[in-house]
Amino acid sequence: MKKLEFSYNWNRKLFNKVFTTIRKNEWMVRGDMVEVYLKAKYICKAQVIGKQKITLSQLRQKEYLCYLDTGYSAKETCDNIIPKMYDNVSENTEFTVYLLKEVSREGNNDESDD
Repeated sequence: MKKLEFSYNWNRKLFNKVFTTIRKNEWMVRGDMVEVYLKAKYICKAQVIGKQKITLSQLRQKEYLCYLDTGYSAKETCDNIIPKMYDNVSENTEFTVYLLKEVSREGNNDESDD
């Protein structure tokens, strides 16, 4: 099973039943089951229920998506957060936005950001 790893729980999204992630590389397809980890700690098993390609320029127009994904405005997300996460980002850089739905959550997964 594929692993989806997070170094930070932006907007505390990983403790919701449905959440998004914006990735530079396209490596998951609709229907994929993934194990979600936060700083190497298992969080849940989730299924990819949607995906969409988007450029950084297009992402700037998606205020709601940026707020849901990172908890920050489109400007803050595109000008500061994404460039810190990925090298060589321009307005034409293509990202994939994944929509995931939790399938199962086991063990003692508290809602800390550790």
